[in-house]
Amino acid sequence: MENRKRPLRMIIRVDEKEKEIILSRMKEAKQKDFSTFARRMLLNGLIITPNWEELKEIHRQLSGVSNNVNQVARIANSTRSVYKSDVDELTRQVAEIRSMMFDLVELMGKIENGGK
Repeated sequence: MENRKRPLRMIIRVDEKEKEIILSRMKEAKQKDFSTFARRMLLNGLIITPNWEELKEIHRQLSGVSNNVNQVARIANSTRSVYKSDVDELTRQVAEIRSMMFDLVELMGKIENGGK
């Protein structure tokens, strides 16, 4: 035990229902080691598991807008004119991404403030 990084042990007692809740939360947080999970929860108060799917969707949307801007720029450079519908579509796409980012920032603020 002397060579352990964390030589001190802390013990808590729980009932069956509390144990089920704890194990369920461990699974949700994708934590396999109870000691690590408990230490993080006790030290930090919460474990944040990011929703990478939302971030991937925002990235996909940004890539699409980037491609559309390049296409419109190419057309504008070759014909010296741009269709209003192209500009409207780009404006709509940017507004959608802005909305997604706003929702994500709002969620992160709630997490930072303990869900309030």
